[in-house]
Amino acid sequence: MSPTGETYNRNVLLTAPCSKKSKRYTTNWRIVFDASSHEKGSPSLNKVLEIGPNLLPDVLSVLLRFRLGRYALLSDVSQAFLQFLFDPADRDLTWFFWYRLATDDNGSKPFTEDLVLYRFVSLPFGLTCSPFLLSATIRELSAGHSEDFPAVAPLIDRNMYMDDFSASENEETKLTTIYGQLTATMNTIHLPMSKWATNSSTLQIEWQAEGLSTQTETQFLGVDWYTESDTFSLSSSAALKVLPERPATKRHILQITSRLYDPLGLISPVILIGKLLFQDTWSRGIWWHETLPSDIATQWSSWCSNLHHVSDVSTPRWIGTAHHDLERYTLHVFCDASERAYGAAIYLRSAVTTSIQLVCSKARLAPLKRVTLPCLELLAALIWARLLRYFCQTTGCDITKLTMWTDTAVTLGWIRSDSNRWKILFVTVSQRSLFTLHRSNGATVPDQTTRLITYQENVGHRT
Repeated sequence: MSPTGETYNRNVLLTAPCSKKSKRYTTNWRIVFDASSHEKGSPSLNKVLEIGPNLLPDVLSVLLRFRLGRYALLSDVSQAFLQFLFDPADRDLTWFFWYRLATDDNGSKPFTEDLVLYRFVSLPFGLTCSPFLLSATIRELSAGHSEDFPAVAPLIDRNMYMDDFSASENEETKLTTIYGQLTATMNTIHLPMSKWATNSSTLQIEWQAEGLSTQTETQFLGVDWYTESDTFSLSSSAALKVLPERPATKRHILQITSRLYDPLGLISPVILIGKLLFQDTWSRGIWWHETLPSDIATQWSSWCSNLHHVSDVSTPRWIGTAHHDLERYTLHVFCDASERAYGAAIYLRSAVTTSIQLVCSKARLAPLKRVTLPCLELLAALIWARLLRYFCQTTGCDITKLTMWTDTAVTLGWIRSDSNRWKILFVTVSQRSLFTLHRSNGATVPDQTTRLITYQENVGHRT
C-alpha cells in the first residue's frame, strides 16, 4: 500500500476492522478490509465485483489424500494475497484511512495521530474476488510448468486449498523431489513458501541445513497435526470458550455445537449428541432465549463437562496404504441406524501394518417426521455407498477387497429385490444407488455413530 495526495473516488472507501484468531498459546491479529460496507443507497465494492467460480477442492478430499502416504509435507504461501499486484487502473477502488508513520531518533517508525489516505497496490484480504484470483493464478502456474515439474504440478492442482499445500508419499525420496519442485515452481513468480512441516527425517535434516524454520505442531484445514507422533487431533477450545456461565438456552446449544469442526468424522458420536439435543429443542417448541427444560439441561451439562476430552483423542494420520500393493488391503464399510440417527463409517484393514484404521464417517439425524427403522437402515446403506464412492474417486484407490456390512435383513431384501416392486420413491432411488452387501451378526462398531454413548465408550471402540 502507498500514500497518495491524488483525488479519489469518495464512493469507494474501505474500512479496516481487526480479526482475532487464537491458536493454542498464541493470538494472531489480522486486518481484514471490509469491502462489504457501504453508504445508504450505494452498493458496496463486493456487491459490484465478480466473485468468480469456486476453484477450491473439497476439504474432505484433500484430507483423505493427505492420509494415504507414510510421509507427509505441509506448507503455505506467505501472505498470499499481498503477493499479487493490482492493475494501476483498479487501485483507486481500494482507498482507506490509516495512521501516518514517522521515523523517530532510534530509527523505528511509530504511528502518529495524523490520518492519511492510502490505497492498495496489491490484492487485499476482504474482497470477494480475492480467493478466485489466488486459486486461478496458482492453477495457471501449475498448468504452465507441468512439463518442467511433473511431480508437483498435479499436486498443486488437486491438493492446494487456497494457499495451503499438502502432499504425502510412501518414499522419502519422492517427497524430497516434491519439495524441490514446489519451491522451484513458486519461485518462478516469486511466491515465498513458509510454515514448513513434515514427519520425514530426511527432509527435516535438509531444511535444518538450509536454515528453514519448521513446525512440529501445525494445523491443516482445521485439523491439528503432530509431526513427531504423526497423529491428528481435534480441538474443542473454540467451543469451550463460549460455554455460558448462566443457564443454557437453545441458542447456546447451536453456538457451541457449530464450533466443533470435524471434516473426517473422527468424533461424529460426540457431535451427534449436541445435534440431537438441539433437535429436541425444536420438537418441543423451545424459543431461542428460553432456559432449557431440566431433562435437556441435565444431558447438556453432562455433555459439556466431558467436552474437553475431545482434545485427548488422537488418530494416526497415515491409514497404512501403499499404492504399489493394494491387494494387501481390505476396506470394511459399516452402516447402522437407530430411531434418532443413522450413519456409516469406512475402516481400512492393512496386512502390511496389521492395523485397522478409521478412514472417515458420516452421521445424520433422523427427520422429525417419524420414519420406520428399516427405512432409516436403508438410508444408512445409501450413505455408506456414497461415502465409499467418494473415497475411491478422490483418492484414486482401486482396492479389490471390499466388505460392506449391515445388521438388518430387511435392508438386504430391499436392495436385492427388483426396484420396480417398490412404490416408495426413496426406497427405489436408494436401492439403485447401492452395491452388494454382507450382513453382520450382532452389533457393529458404527452403532456408536447412531446412539448416545459416553466419551469412555467412544475411546474403547476406537482402541
